[in-house]
Amino acid sequence: MNEDAVNLLSRGLALLEHLPPGAKRDAQELNLQLALAPLYRMTKGWTSPEVEQGLDRAMALCDKVGDDAQRAQVFYGLESLYVVQAKLEKVQLASDELHRLYQRTQAAPPPLEADMMLIGSRLHLGRIADANEAIERMLATASPSQLQRISEEQGWNFVVHGRAWQAHALWLLGYPQSALLRALEGVGLANDLGQPFNQALAATYLAMLQQLCADEATARASGDKALALTTEYKTP
Repeated sequence: MNEDAVNLLSRGLALLEHLPPGAKRDAQELNLQLALAPLYRMTKGWTSPEVEQGLDRAMALCDKVGDDAQRAQVFYGLESLYVVQAKLEKVQLASDELHRLYQRTQAAPPPLEADMMLIGSRLHLGRIADANEAIERMLATASPSQLQRISEEQGWNFVVHGRAWQAHALWLLGYPQSALLRALEGVGLANDLGQPFNQALAATYLAMLQQLCADEATARASGDKALALTTEYKTP
């Protein structure tokens, strides 16, 4: 289904080439690029050239015809790209821009879940206790409407992802049982929601956690499950 959507939207981009240049064509292309970004993430990989080039093009179009809501979508996407690329200093820059957008449009900071990728970068930088506390706050205050919007715009479920990351943080802090429970919560939520991309993500993180715990048999079973999901749903 995702591949069909990618093909349809790509054909739309190709058809735009036949329209005269101008703001109307740019606005239509921007909408298509924003719709393609999460689909490329799921079908090509988080750091695929299609994701990066699409986000760069969307940013250029935002400078010409976009609004602040569209620009925020781009920065959400860039944050996740930079985390997976391990360009963690750029995560902070993208997060700063998101905060400026919210301050300008709503005179308030963005909701905590908007900082999901910034929290992840702290975890990867070794600020484990800090990241664990921030994820706990995020999970406790997550807004259902924000969760739905980001899932639709970015393709990933930040509550599922947050549970997966927190499981690793808890293991590193010396709480293996709490870590396992949190990881299983993430898998269960993804399964309940029926979101294949997030099911594959949660299963992969669970397998990694069980490998950390030196539970070879269980890790292998979870790894096989993750591989089956990524193969079935063509998630790199």
